[in-house]
Amino acid sequence: MKKITALMASFLTCWIAGAQTSPLGDASLVLNAEKLNALTTNTRVALKNISGSNNYWYAGTKNIQNLTPEGIFEVEKSADGKSFYLKKAYGDANQYIQQGASGTQISLGAKATAASFKGYCPVTGETGKLELSQNGEDWQMNGIDYANMVRFVYQPEEQYWINVKEKKGKPVYNSGKGGYTVNIVYNMTDFHVVTFNITKEGVEGKDVQKVIYKKNDQIAAPKIEGYLPEFQPATMGGVDCAFDVQYKKLINVVYAYYLNGKMVVTKTMGHVLGSPYSAPAVDEYYLEKGEVSGTVAATNDTVKVICSEKELPFAKSASVENATWYFMNIKGDKVVHDGDGQNINLAANTARLEDMGAQWCFVGNVVDGFKIYNRDNNKRLMTTSDMKSQEGANTNNGGANNVYCKAGEPNAAANETDTWFLKEGYTIDGKKGFFLGVKTSDGTVKYSNDRNGKLAFWTGGADAGSTYLVSNELPVMPMTAVGQNTYTTVYLPFAAQTPVNVKAFYGKLTGNTVVMHAIADGVVPANTGVVLKGENGTENVTLTIANNNKTTVLGDLKGSLVAKNLTPEEKSKYWVLGNHPTSGLGFYHLNAESLAANKAYVQLENATVNGLNLDFGEATGIESVVENPTAEKVIFDLSGRRVQKMTKGLYIVNGKKVLVK
Repeated sequence: MKKITALMASFLTCWIAGAQTSPLGDASLVLNAEKLNALTTNTRVALKNISGSNNYWYAGTKNIQNLTPEGIFEVEKSADGKSFYLKKAYGDANQYIQQGASGTQISLGAKATAASFKGYCPVTGETGKLELSQNGEDWQMNGIDYANMVRFVYQPEEQYWINVKEKKGKPVYNSGKGGYTVNIVYNMTDFHVVTFNITKEGVEGKDVQKVIYKKNDQIAAPKIEGYLPEFQPATMGGVDCAFDVQYKKLINVVYAYYLNGKMVVTKTMGHVLGSPYSAPAVDEYYLEKGEVSGTVAATNDTVKVICSEKELPFAKSASVENATWYFMNIKGDKVVHDGDGQNINLAANTARLEDMGAQWCFVGNVVDGFKIYNRDNNKRLMTTSDMKSQEGANTNNGGANNVYCKAGEPNAAANETDTWFLKEGYTIDGKKGFFLGVKTSDGTVKYSNDRNGKLAFWTGGADAGSTYLVSNELPVMPMTAVGQNTYTTVYLPFAAQTPVNVKAFYGKLTGNTVVMHAIADGVVPANTGVVLKGENGTENVTLTIANNNKTTVLGDLKGSLVAKNLTPEEKSKYWVLGNHPTSGLGFYHLNAESLAANKAYVQLENATVNGLNLDFGEATGIESVVENPTAEKVIFDLSGRRVQKMTKGLYIVNGKKVLVK
């Protein structure tokens, strides 16, 4: 027997015990009826009943909820070699399942009077020992693999078998056909029992706990409330083993966490007498705990912990009028969008540019919570504090588990809340995420997640499907190279900021020329069509949501927030940015059946020229690009001489500057 009493040098004063190993979920351990009957050597097994209303482990004369050594049997070939006995693997020698008539309770006893069995796989539609109930029992909805089901049929009669009955009932022999008569059998050859002989500080005598571990798994001492084991983790070998473990009594220390002079929360943790204080983390409030000094005494006052706010994944807004706006998505692939001023949509992960319903700001702090506003309508994200975990409708219909946008104050009578709390989430594609939840009626926080395209709430642990990400970046836009620069156009319902290597220009239509005017601060106003000009070979441009909410429309370029189909007659009125082989960069007649969304264009009636020149200032005052120089006009060259025909260059035509290409 091993005895471990020395305290580890790096001993932790707060301890979390490891759980025993379970065979559940390991398909390689399952023994179907054929494999069970073919065993030639004594083999340890465990029997899990399949009935959903039982779903317990079979332990001979009773059922047990969690697998312990009491639920491990040894399959032993019977004297005739055609069947097998079931013997308890742990206990004295007289632990064989005994013979009995149909309807009698199962008992344990000596090998001489042991019952013998064969395993059979029951099937729906069969009869006798192979018949399986079709009465819609709950086990039939639990994803059971029918081929692995085993019924232990009594030999040699084969007229009845083991029936575990209800979870608190007594197993019997009978000829039932349902889930109580069928088990999944697990091979426990590589599982062994660890016996812990426990001595607790200040308590006389010893306790004994037996725990099952699989070979090569890490052994951890059992958790006992209020005590800490002096135990060095060990690796499970290939045989049963035992440890003497001493448990130190823990003294509870109350930690009070403060942020900006305000107490946020208290937490209690047990420590060994004389050990250093060690405050637990407070991740649920996005706080970074400060260091505390001192050691644990027999009696302790509350220990004060000064905290700071962790770096948030977004900038907090002071108010909705002075806000920083973000696109928000969940689990990295669905944008959270207020589609109609009320209902929340989870759409494919492309930032929505047709309106501002996908933009959100966060007003508040990590302790008191955040109000989350939608930019399209300034309504707040709300839910009810009695939300459920099942899939919700995401509509403001007064029911539970709905997440929606709403103006005004929450309806207390309906348990509405608009206060959301953050917790650190997963990092997805290098971006730091967060969980978003609300407090329930008992004060705990329940976090939202994506449930089949709708927002629901957790009942279990966190995963990436519960992680929110925010970004102020618009989708990447490709740019077209013309000479040394690149170009594209954009039209948005909100103000956007250009990067430093891209300049934005609004256009004023003067005659047949679009005179371009640089936007000095690079903020493209809402509902303003602009031309973006990239420098140094910029191939793509990524705009960001501007905090400056510019709304003054500049220039004559227009745009559409959605794709627009056009008739042939309508097409003649629209001019889009293009690069003509001879005339170069300009606005030309649309050569497509529709206008693209979020692109700028010129709209003209009865225009007589083939293209509109862009004047960025390189050729100041040019008002048109002419591709038909033979038309009859009064023409002068730049020296003032009248000429009859134009070649390439600059001319004065009927009093206007004209560039001939």
